[in-house]
Order: sequence, then C-alpha cells, then structure tokens
Amino acid sequence: MSGCEKVLEEICGCKVTKLNDDVCATVLNWVIKNSDASFPPCACPNGVKWLLAHCCDGVTWGYFVGTRWIVSATAFPKLSPQISKENLLELRLFGDSTEILIWRSSHGFEGRIVDDVASTSPEKYLQPAEEARLLLGDSIVDGPKNGFVIVRSSDGKEQAVPEMVVDLIDREPPLAFLVVKHYFAKNPETGAARIALSRLVALKKS
Repeated sequence: MSGCEKVLEEICGCKVTKLNDDVCATVLNWVIKNSDASFPPCACPNGVKWLLAHCCDGVTWGYFVGTRWIVSATAFPKLSPQISKENLLELRLFGDSTEILIWRSSHGFEGRIVDDVASTSPEKYLQPAEEARLLLGDSIVDGPKNGFVIVRSSDGKEQAVPEMVVDLIDREPPLAFLVVKHYFAKNPETGAARIALSRLVALKKS
C-alpha cells in the first residue's frame, strides 16, 4: 500500500488503513478526471465497483467499467452534481471486499480503506454480517439514459441510480437494495459485542 499510512486497527474480519493527504488527492483526481493514468496506488481496480458521492448540491452514483467511472452526473446533470473538490462532502468507492472512504474535514480531506481479511475469531457472533437496505425510491420517473434511471420516493425525493440495479420490467417496489457489511468487536471486560465499523458493499436488484 504505497502512500498509505499505518493500519489504524484490526477489527474482526477487516483491516482499516488511514490514507495520507497525497493519496486522498490522488483518489479524488482519479475520480474527478476519470482517468486510469492517475489510478490510486492504494487500491486495486478489481476491488471497487461502485461510487457514491455526497456533495453540497446533491448525490451522485457511479459504477466502474474497464478503466473509467460512469457517473449519474453525465446522464442527469440537473439532479446529480459533477464531483469536484469544491463541492464534495464524502466519497465512497466500494466493492465485494473493500471500501475507500474520503471525507471533508476542517483542514481538507481525510480518508481510509477497509479491506476484508480472514477472521481469526472462533466466536460466530463476531463474524462480519451483511444487511440489505432498501434504496430510496419506489417508482421510476425518468430514463433509462446513459446507464441510469431517476427513482422517486413517496415523499418526492429523487436520485439517479445505475440502471443495472433496477428491475425495469417489474416495477413494483422495492426497486433496489444497498448492501451494507457490519464488522464486530468484543469488549474485553464484559464480552459484549458491538458493531465497530460498517461499510458499503454493493447495489443489487430487489
């Protein structure tokens, strides 16, 4: 992991590594410029497939194809903002076995990587567990266009999500799920388990 700082902590089933300023900048440039020429040294292109960016002016979804990111801002720019260092609040790049998280702080950007590792704990209740959460949106209101559709919830909130995770034929809600993975740690004094960390894994059809 050239350019990454030391491992912060070991939680059952994962390893957390802090990203220094230079690597955060490299990851952001890779996403914003959308060029494999600046691929971040701490990540493998097969490790991250999905993108979720929370910006000052909206939410942008994306997915990785070949050497490039396909983002919802291209399909629906009025709804999904173009990602920039000026408007980005939080960026998640994630896949089956890893997540890169970068967030804005008072002095710039900070980041970390969560990588799956083999669990050494014999206790089953400490093993990582996945949860499928309903993705916001129970009806399709626009698209598909350039790989994305706009979905709307009953309260009128909208977002542009990858077409591949939405069933365009059977449009009965729920339309899609966001898979989240939880990692556990044990209190050494009481033995009680708690969720020590959670990360995004994938988008999938209902």
